[in-house]
Amino acid sequence: MNGEKTSWARGSVMLLLCTLGLVLYLDRVVMGQALVPIQTEFNLTNSQMGLVAMAFTIAYGLFEIPTGHWGDRIGPRRVLTRIVLWWSAFTVLTAGAWNFWSLILVRFAFGAGEAGAYPNAARVIKRWFPPTERGRVQGLLAGSSQIGAVLSPLLAQVIIRQAGWRWAFILFGLVGAVWVAIFWWWFRDDPSEHPDVSPQELATIRAGVVDIEPALATDHAFPWHKLARPNPWLLGFIISTASFVAYLYNTWYSKYLQSARGFSGDDASYAFALIQGTSALGIFAGGWIGDVINRTGDRAIGLRRKLGFYALSTAAAIQFVAHWSEIAWLCVGLVSFSLFILYLHHASWWSTVIDTGGRHTGTLFGFANGLGVIGGVSAQYFFGWFSDYRKAQGFTGRDQYDPAFMVYAVVLFFGACAWLLVRDRKETDED
Repeated sequence: MNGEKTSWARGSVMLLLCTLGLVLYLDRVVMGQALVPIQTEFNLTNSQMGLVAMAFTIAYGLFEIPTGHWGDRIGPRRVLTRIVLWWSAFTVLTAGAWNFWSLILVRFAFGAGEAGAYPNAARVIKRWFPPTERGRVQGLLAGSSQIGAVLSPLLAQVIIRQAGWRWAFILFGLVGAVWVAIFWWWFRDDPSEHPDVSPQELATIRAGVVDIEPALATDHAFPWHKLARPNPWLLGFIISTASFVAYLYNTWYSKYLQSARGFSGDDASYAFALIQGTSALGIFAGGWIGDVINRTGDRAIGLRRKLGFYALSTAAAIQFVAHWSEIAWLCVGLVSFSLFILYLHHASWWSTVIDTGGRHTGTLFGFANGLGVIGGVSAQYFFGWFSDYRKAQGFTGRDQYDPAFMVYAVVLFFGACAWLLVRDRKETDED
């Protein structure tokens, strides 16, 4: 019975995290599929749609650190409940937008509400799973997010075709309320306080943890001393370059395929689903690789550094050549493969942030992930601006869009180089 109870408790937390990631991206990515009908209805340029996308991303970045710090202070149970309720409400309210400025306002509020989800999830992983399991759990969480990104365009396209783009936001926004009810009822911040956690499971959770930290940060001051170290800035820069690429595909790729490659809305949704699906496979594989690396002890960060460099540099090289292809589906296939390679580093990035954060994991994760938003904002605006600029110069079709992808590949290579500078020594609270 104890073995069954052990499996049930930790497995239930894993399932809650996976469904959190799925719902998060289900709601986030629907905008990419709805972009064309929204743009058509409101008569918006690519640059204006870039600003709409940026409104979400800027708010997300601004509130990552305070919401992560809030989770360190009062626990992720209360904070994640507020986050999911907020973002679900503003997903629904997106359907009520009537012009450009109303879109800006509601998407900014949506981004503010969603901020802090991953920092608080990182804190849950740190409290509920031993170091040797954190890689696969993070991989399952992030991979589930990509599955949400796979399902979102497929479901959204069906809803948009049958009922219009507004109903896509309404229906997707209602899903989060179900998750909140289950999460609030079952989850506890500290596994020792949960009735389904046996002494044997608690011992498993704390295996390999040298110092058992309190469930909440006992000192509420912001950990400025940790920000003086190089790792948080390097990790923030790395995720910023990866986000520069990820936000390109999440926001603009469906539009690109329809405008430059002649895809229908249905074909663009299938291509987007393929890209997100292979990204999910890369994240899952990276989670298992991360656990293997975590078992190497003092060698772990050095191995993560090598994995990060080779994954990002290889992905950059593949993306650099992908858009030279005249065959549209070959281009999509190469992009899919490059994202599979790129996401192999994802779990190792999370593990390095958790090692760096110590009892301030939520805060430090919010800082690094908040820096990553710089890449996301830049990606969303640059592609819209660049395509409008090329159009004004007389370029159409692929010539209007394709040169931008070269810029994204170069930026990703800089992120690969930053991995080489990440410090070997774990930065813990005792440093």
